[in-house]
Amino acid sequence: MAVKDSGHGAQIAAISFSGQMQGCTLLNREGEAEGNCLIWLDQRAAREARELNGRIEEKEALEITGSRCLPSYWAAKLLWLRKNQPERYRQIDKVVFAKDYLRYRMTGELATDVSDASLTFLLDLKKRYWSKRMLQAAEIPESFMPERVQESQEIAGYLKPEVAAAWGLCAGIPVMAGGGD
Repeated sequence: MAVKDSGHGAQIAAISFSGQMQGCTLLNREGEAEGNCLIWLDQRAAREARELNGRIEEKEALEITGSRCLPSYWAAKLLWLRKNQPERYRQIDKVVFAKDYLRYRMTGELATDVSDASLTFLLDLKKRYWSKRMLQAAEIPESFMPERVQESQEIAGYLKPEVAAAWGLCAGIPVMAGGGD
């Protein structure tokens, strides 16, 4: 690792990063990824996005989420999975973005940030939390969502000792929620 080899890891006071938006990483009950991340470019949920846009009035959706549902959003992808890969869908315990999964592995803490969550068709932008109305319209259990939705600059967890040792960093340094690209 570059940081460990440099010998300057003790100078790093915090970690944050951004990640590709709209990716859908599925975690099972053990906190392990179930298959590959469904990235933003995956457009197979186009039919489901149209279906979701028909389940709720456009004005209400815009008031809550600020957008119409797109095939790249979690709501459409999860509906597609439920219809087309029900066995995989049943394995879902949590859904996170790719960067959130990496942070989870670094800290053991599950969270997401508002910038990423805003492109799920499930976030109430004004309340900065998951919309019960949108989850109901999409038939997605609230339990799938990370419980913590934070601003990008907020601390989402602290670097685990074993990760810090492997990377040549100090254990316990803060890892921020980060943001989408």
